[in-house]
Amino acid sequence: MASTGTRRRPKRPACPFCGYEDQVVPIIYGMPSPELIEQSRRGEVALGGCCISVDAHEWYCKGCLQSFNAADAEAQAGN
Repeated sequence: MASTGTRRRPKRPACPFCGYEDQVVPIIYGMPSPELIEQSRRGEVALGGCCISVDAHEWYCKGCLQSFNAADAEAQAGN
């Protein structure tokens, strides 16, 4: 079976800081394509830069301007 080259993102979490879910977008790392730049301008994704670290954040909340990992959101949901 051939790979399509796309990765499935987990379900969009609610922001662990402000609780909004509809303001959370994925953070995309690496050199952005023109399509990604346009998605960023529309607020559909956040660009994280070309370098990624082991503990790089996965999600960005446009409501409170905080970035976080899915584990942060899961921990907050469990409280």
